[in-house]
Amino acid sequence: MRMFIPEIGTRIRLVADWTFPLIRERRNDTLFGPLAALIPDHIGRMEAELQQLYEAMRVDPPGMNYPDCHARRARMAQEARTHVRLDLVLPAGSELTIDRLYIRKGVSDHSSISFNLIRTAHPDLQIRGRKRFWAMLEDVNRIEFDLIAQ
Repeated sequence: MRMFIPEIGTRIRLVADWTFPLIRERRNDTLFGPLAALIPDHIGRMEAELQQLYEAMRVDPPGMNYPDCHARRARMAQEARTHVRLDLVLPAGSELTIDRLYIRKGVSDHSSISFNLIRTAHPDLQIRGRKRFWAMLEDVNRIEFDLIAQ
């Protein structure tokens, strides 16, 4: 295995389908919005569950000490940030460019790479305009790809 850290602007072509959770967050809106519109009931259920989670975060169990309350709230906040998600499958042949790398010491829960989706055969992503999104590094590390010459 060889180490490979791409430069911003590097183009890749998927050689196998890539499945990853697309998290509802403003930087993923260009893909999440059109996909979520196809399954409003599913999104509605996730939104309701998220509201319940936020309500549970507001009330600490009786007798719990401060460090435990703080740790509980941190766990619940992390779950809330990633709760509303769609499992997206980008088909083999899709072309992406690397748009941003975010890796910082001590905050590996937020390590991610942003991409621009240049070309895909995914039927629900045949939309005009920039299709920018991000994925967690652990999901990105499962991509099987070929480099596209610049």
